[in-house]
Amino acid sequence: MKLFRLKFTDKHSEETLIQECLNNNQEAQRSLFENHRAKMYAVCVRYVGNDDEAYDVLNEAFLKVFKKLKHIKNAAKLEAWIRRIVVNTALDHIRKNKSYRSIFVKTDKLLNVEGSNDETDDISEWWKSALQIPQERLFIEINRLPKASRLVFNLFVLDDLRHKEIAKKLKISESTSRWHLLNAREILKERVISIINNEIVNEQQPKRYRSII
Repeated sequence: MKLFRLKFTDKHSEETLIQECLNNNQEAQRSLFENHRAKMYAVCVRYVGNDDEAYDVLNEAFLKVFKKLKHIKNAAKLEAWIRRIVVNTALDHIRKNKSYRSIFVKTDKLLNVEGSNDETDDISEWWKSALQIPQERLFIEINRLPKASRLVFNLFVLDDLRHKEIAKKLKISESTSRWHLLNAREILKERVISIINNEIVNEQQPKRYRSII
């Protein structure tokens, strides 16, 4: 059996790896998994917030990847294709939890009383600033968000879905999706400002960082 222990880097490698996986080459399958494991595990953690559950989601997702691999049309987009499967598997896992719907109920009631928030959901300006702090710290803060707001934030910001798509996937209203994005934005913005200011004090960073958000 031909062994595939090295990561593939040339433009034909993904096509070759996919074909070998379809030929039931177990070493090729292992290589594909290892090539994408770290990034996809991080995606799982962002959604479920628990290491053990993240491993369960990751394993389930890759079972789907190998089952559906014959349907991929563009090998160059393999990573994005795998990511969509991982995200959808994570959402399925979350929806199976009996308490899933309850995390949105309070928001629905709030919006019925107060109405939707028309404030812009554009986060590009301060998100660029947030990316200047250590990535590990940023994702710790994202994982500390309330469950519903973290879920919407991940889908909107990190997986580039719009509110209409999020509402459909989560079976919530677009107003509810928008509210949770704004809630996540305000919480993270405050925490990022605090982190940056602390770094200025503790490490005497240049003052230019004071105005980046």
